[in-house]
Amino acid sequence: MSAPESSSPSAAPCVQLPKPRVITVLVVDDDPTIGPWVRAALESVGYAVLHTVDPLEALRIGRDRPGEIDLLLVDVVMPLMDGRKLAHRMRAQCPRVKILLMSGYGLSALEEAGWSFITKPFSMEQLAQQVAVTLREKT
Repeated sequence: MSAPESSSPSAAPCVQLPKPRVITVLVVDDDPTIGPWVRAALESVGYAVLHTVDPLEALRIGRDRPGEIDLLLVDVVMPLMDGRKLAHRMRAQCPRVKILLMSGYGLSALEEAGWSFITKPFSMEQLAQQVAVTLREKT
């Protein structure tokens, strides 16, 4: 009886496993300190992050990258366009995008939309946790 053939690591065929898709977050905040901080915080936990201060640019990004944006993290109060209006428009062009609103003004007027919300100021840990929760929600 012969011994079973053993395959050496060099003889095994090289199999390319698909690279896991990175989750992409689009951050829209007109505050010059908050947006970059949020970007750095989310990148530090492994998200791909796009950032703009301009809601119209955010819509262009969504249009130019169909299916790539997993989460829109948007400030509610901005001078060019209210964050809720941007969220509605983004959802119209990207139906599967998750929405996470952020504001220092509280939640009362936002509850009817059914979107996730985080109150400013927040810690890096609170942000990472709320992003993860929002990504798990059904659209």
